[in-house]
Amino acid sequence: MGRLMKYELRSAMKLFLPLWLAVLVLAGINRLTFNSNMLDMPNGNAAAFRFLEWLSGIAMFLFVVAIMGVFVVALIFVIQRFYQGLLKDEGYLTFTLPVRTDSILWAKTFSAMILIAASVVVCLAAVLILGASRELWKNLAWGWQWLMKYSGRGDVILACILGFILAIAAMIPSVQYLYLSMSIGHLAQKHRAAASVGAFVGIDILLNLVSSLALSPILNRMMESGIVWWDRDPDVTAVIWLIFGVLLAICLIQTVIFYFPTRYILNRHLNLE
Repeated sequence: MGRLMKYELRSAMKLFLPLWLAVLVLAGINRLTFNSNMLDMPNGNAAAFRFLEWLSGIAMFLFVVAIMGVFVVALIFVIQRFYQGLLKDEGYLTFTLPVRTDSILWAKTFSAMILIAASVVVCLAAVLILGASRELWKNLAWGWQWLMKYSGRGDVILACILGFILAIAAMIPSVQYLYLSMSIGHLAQKHRAAASVGAFVGIDILLNLVSSLALSPILNRMMESGIVWWDRDPDVTAVIWLIFGVLLAICLIQTVIFYFPTRYILNRHLNLE
């Protein structure tokens, strides 16, 4: 699986390294524009002022477009790599490799997660480059100290660690949701792209329906039985672990729902003709 991920990520880096670099460069350009006195021109240079103001607006527009473009391209890339690599002609080569379908699926899933996570980190870094200031860092430090004082140091650190784990775990069903939709759409004889979109929408409607019918009664029962009893000054650590356990269980259930049908379709009903 490691070798499969290596090829996936190598292909991705050829496209995304220039995109990530462009986002960071545009953030730096906008930061220089905001924090310099370039626009403080004398009244006699009104034309130069308007030109620099226009240039600053163009730079900010390109920055916003680049941020949005990174995630749009990441989504298209994840879809395209799965579709072309498993459901089109490349699938003949992929499925002749001496690896199991499970390894192929997880390699693509983990590669997509790394790509998405790296894109998020780059965009956050770009936003910090653009907007970071002494005042911002001072406010962040004050907020952190306030949380430490009134919520408990251990609870805040625990919540941050478990929140990070949940963010990573939540990416798995999100990626495999796309894979299942494309696999179901592949079963159609014609208009497979449209069938994949229909499967995506249909699964979403079904999951929302099941969630509203199943999760709401469970949460209400938890409140009534006193598992979560907010009026009694509950143990914050216990509440954090409870929320983490419930959300992690939801991610696990979604992963099972999305993964095994995809695996079954690729093993039993794959038609590359």
